[in-house]
Parts: sequence; C-alpha cells; structure tokens
Amino acid sequence: MTRANVTTRTIHSERAAWAWAKVMAVSTSGLGPKYATHARKLPARVLTSGLGQAMAFLFAKSQGGTKGDGTAKLLEHLGERILTTLGHSVPPSFDAKKVMQIILDMDPQQYRQCTHELLAASEWLKRFAEGFFGKNEDSDDT
Repeated sequence: MTRANVTTRTIHSERAAWAWAKVMAVSTSGLGPKYATHARKLPARVLTSGLGQAMAFLFAKSQGGTKGDGTAKLLEHLGERILTTLGHSVPPSFDAKKVMQIILDMDPQQYRQCTHELLAASEWLKRFAEGFFGKNEDSDDT
C-alpha cells in the first residue's frame, strides 16, 4: 500500500467521523427531519449551483443562521467545515454572516478546495442523515 492510499483513507475516515458526529448530535436535538432534507439535497445543489449559491440558499432558508432549525444547524456544520478546511479556528459561537463573507472573499484555489471538501463531506452527511431519519421527500424546500 502506498503512502498516498494511506493518506486518502485517513481523509475519508476523518470525513466520515465528522459527519457521524454531526448527524448524531442533530438526532438528539429534534432538528433532524429538516436537517436531513437539506443534507440529502446538498450534493446536488453544490454541483448544480456551486458552493456559494448552495450556502446562500441555506443562509436564506435559515434566515441568516438565526432561525434555530435543522437548516440553520446544517449551515453551521458546513460553515465550520469550511473554516477548518481553510485553516481558520472555529469560534465558540457560529456567525453565519462571517462565513458567508469568507466564502465571498475566497480566491479561486480556496473556492475549489472548499467545494471539493464540502462535496466529499456532504455525501457522508447525506447517507448518515438518511440512515437516521429516512428519505423524507419534502417538496416545499426546492
């Protein structure tokens, strides 16, 4: 096994562990169904519209991260992942507006890096959310 394979496996394992922890936390909070709906749609949104548009959609749905529902929690989790990917520290309280500004200020390399990371991590979120909450077809959040 080459060193590259070991590194790749470690990255995948870390993403899976991160997603598992986030979905587990949501499962005990009562925010799960809305979180799962948006987590399930997230990879397609990022591929179709791009990272910025997908995050802006969640930002709008969660009323700037203040709504206090599953959409706001998903925005928070993804924002933390973006901050971590860029090497920023994650503050104790989440600020959706600050994360959106960071996305707007990214250079093309950072934007591609974060897009790749969120696509990979979102597949884990999607699968774990489906496992916890099922495939709830919610047509009002397109």
